[in-house]
Amino acid sequence: MKKIMLTALMGILALGASAQMLTSRTYTKAKNPTLWYARAGASFNNIAGLSSIEYDADGEKLSLGTKTGFVVDFGFQKAIGKSGLYWGMELGLGNRGCAVTEKIDESEIKASLLAWNLTYSPFTIGYKYSVTDKIKIDAHFGGYLSYDFAHSLSGKADGHKIDDLDWDEFKDECGYEDFDGGIQLGIGMWYDRFNIDVTWQRGFGTMVNEFDGESTKTGCSSNLMLRLGVAF
Repeated sequence: MKKIMLTALMGILALGASAQMLTSRTYTKAKNPTLWYARAGASFNNIAGLSSIEYDADGEKLSLGTKTGFVVDFGFQKAIGKSGLYWGMELGLGNRGCAVTEKIDESEIKASLLAWNLTYSPFTIGYKYSVTDKIKIDAHFGGYLSYDFAHSLSGKADGHKIDDLDWDEFKDECGYEDFDGGIQLGIGMWYDRFNIDVTWQRGFGTMVNEFDGESTKTGCSSNLMLRLGVAF
């Protein structure tokens, strides 16, 4: 009888301990959950820091335009308490670049630059505002680093392809830097596991150095990303 009672008591204590451990783990997970996600979409790439249109004494007109690219990234968001605040990281592939149109008298030259890069966001701080149980507004801010591993430079003069464009020559003349870093600011919406997000990136690395006769102006990357995502 004593053995039966002792066995029963040990079983109750084991169940109690298991329940306590399960409750503790569940509470910890609910208190600081980690959300993993993947996003993909389009990027609209341009140059910041230079005038969009410039004229010179010879009647030359220069226009800077947008070059469309893509972006794919993976990341996580780690909740900070229960306030809706979180921090996170991202790693992905993306683009940066621009389009240029130059008119001299009756001639027109069009050129486009598109670089492919690895991107890493070492920190993101965000806040999720719950509209309903499933719908959340997600505002976030952070920094990023990138490195260009491939480039595309093309152009046309009066509709005819220019064959002698050289990337290394362009890079030397314009001071282009493969490494970049900057800030990103975005807002999105979550519906259950699904997400739509709009994020603006502003780089600080040099894409183009322009000398206007008095001083040198530096053009930096300015990208707008439209992404769709899913949590898993």
